[in-house]
Amino acid sequence: MATLALQTIQDGPKWHIVKATVTGTDTTNLDAATLVDASAVGADELSIYSIQSSFTGFDADVYWDASSNVLAAHLPEGENGQCFKDIGGLVNNAATGKTGDILLSTTGIATDNTGHLIVKCRKHNTNSL
Repeated sequence: MATLALQTIQDGPKWHIVKATVTGTDTTNLDAATLVDASAVGADELSIYSIQSSFTGFDADVYWDASSNVLAAHLPEGENGQCFKDIGGLVNNAATGKTGDILLSTTGIATDNTGHLIVKCRKHNTNSL
């Protein structure tokens, strides 16, 4: 099964930045693993300002958590950088059952595949939206 290790780089009143390391221990992919728990970082909701990723041997997808998860971004194998600052960040457009959390799933992972990603999120609370 793939493992997901999280390291908080920054957790301030406005921003949350997390570094995630994905390691394949066999061919079992991550399936909607929690990348950022909005309530645990003091937010009702998050928007994604940037994602930097480097994956060897697999792809990943970032989702907004909801009754039916909504794709936020596809991260292909290799080194990638996506910045959404100019549009104010990717806003959570999930509907029913929206939690504010950000999830990660992988596709095609195998033993000894590794990957890293850094996600910069802006925190939002109901009274500040």
